[in-house]
Amino acid sequence: MKKKKQEDGSSFEEGMLKLLRTLPKVLKFLPSDKAADARTFMMSFQYWLGGSPENLESLLLMVGQDYVGPVKESMQGKEKVVMEE
Repeated sequence: MKKKKQEDGSSFEEGMLKLLRTLPKVLKFLPSDKAADARTFMMSFQYWLGGSPENLESLLLMVGQDYVGPVKESMQGKEKVVMEE
């Protein structure tokens, strides 16, 4: 079934925001590795929506610490980047 797409593209944005609101409730039912990936997705999307150079730098560092071997190794023993509120 094909949904009517709004001209301003807000249906995509609304869908992503709905996902961000729903995902925390679902995390407790996911295995730990999948929950960590979902959490990383949520955090990265929030950094992306922030759009400032500092947020984008934090986004890349956060994703790197979780998924890029050399960055993981260089961050051992250091505090992990977390989103400031």
